[in-house]
Amino acid sequence: MDGGRGRKRSGTNTRARSRAARLAGSDPLEPWADAAHAAASLLARRWVLPVLGCLAARPLRRFQLAVAVVGISPKVLTETLRLLEREGLVERVLVHESEVTVGIAYELTPLARSLDQPVAALARWYQLRNEAGPAPAVRRDRLGA
Repeated sequence: MDGGRGRKRSGTNTRARSRAARLAGSDPLEPWADAAHAAASLLARRWVLPVLGCLAARPLRRFQLAVAVVGISPKVLTETLRLLEREGLVERVLVHESEVTVGIAYELTPLARSLDQPVAALARWYQLRNEAGPAPAVRRDRLGA
């Protein structure tokens, strides 16, 4: 014969896969994984949280946001505001002075305001993690074993 080469091994890999399949169903975070990843991806974009933070106190016009969010370019500010509008976190409102419409301002939607507690909780978790000291290093040579 060929000394066992070319044959599929049935030992460890099959057991590891079946154990992983059993564990996957028991993970309490599994149903939330995709949604949590999508939310984290949105909030992790470079200018999203600074823009949302500036709008937390009151609606602002675009030029006011450009001044408040230090370092953001006009193009990136526009792209970020459009993204936040598409995601339902920011909406445009008309600004009136007396009876004349002056322009457009941006304000947070109730959905965006509901992010206060989750973002604060995540920030507290991260601070506690940093106070605990550095995480232990993962030994890459043992991952496959």
